[in-house]
Parts: sequence; C-alpha cells; structure tokens
Amino acid sequence: MLLRSFTIDDAPRLALLLNDRDMSKWTAHIPFPYTVGDAVAWLASHPTSPRKALAIELDGLLAGCISYWPTDSGETEIGYWVAKAWWGQGVATQAISALLDAYLPSQTDVIATVAEQNIASQRALMKCGFTCSGQCHITRNGDALNALCFVKYKT
Repeated sequence: MLLRSFTIDDAPRLALLLNDRDMSKWTAHIPFPYTVGDAVAWLASHPTSPRKALAIELDGLLAGCISYWPTDSGETEIGYWVAKAWWGQGVATQAISALLDAYLPSQTDVIATVAEQNIASQRALMKCGFTCSGQCHITRNGDALNALCFVKYKT
C-alpha cells in the first residue's frame, strides 16, 4: 500500500470508482452520479482546502482515499473510502494505521464520524485503537443521518 498525493491524472479513475450508489451512500460528500467533471473539480480544490487528501494506491492502482483536517475544537478529523473491489480486505485498516503513523504521529486527539450502519468502517477504526465516544449525526444531501463518533486519544 502506498499513500500518495493525488494528481489530475487520477480524475478518470476517481470517476470510475465513485460513480456507484453503494460508494456514495457511505459518505457525506460524494455525490451520485459521480462524473469526471466532479473529480476534476474536487482535485482542483485541493490547494486551497484545509483537508489534506491522500490517494490509497494498491499494486499501482488508485483504490481509495484517506483525508485529514483540523476541527474547530482542536482535534484532527479523518475520513476515508475504499473502492468496492477492495472491501473486506483490510485496506481501510491499513490506510488508517499508515496515516496515523506517517502523517499524524504528534497530533492531539483524532476523530472520525461513521454512519451507524457502516459496520465495516467502525471495525476498521476500532482495529486502529479508536473507541466509540457516542452517537452523533452526519449531514448528507441536507438530511441528518444517525452516526457514531470515534476518537483515538494521542498521548
């Protein structure tokens, strides 16, 4: 696994992977349908965004994304997605662990918010030392959805 910066050349692959209703339903910000234009616009927003997004690459192929950004209350929040072809293979767990080790080693608390029904993502976080800190909500297409908040306290 390699975590790397995205490039504009990733746009077609992003569109291919994300133009799937099953991918979109687990995320707060990925629309469906998802086009190459959506990917280009997202990639173009990187230089000015407080979110730092890294491509998850497996065997030379873009397989997902993991991001991190500061919160208003001083933690670092993370978010991620893995393409369907790699679901259930431990890729999210590996990416979270790599992000914590290589990019966030000295951060304070790290948090993540996961849809209540997304059991696989909850398990990935727990395998990386996160604990559930309670219920919360995420907003998707203007609707509040039940979610769980996770935290990993940094020492």
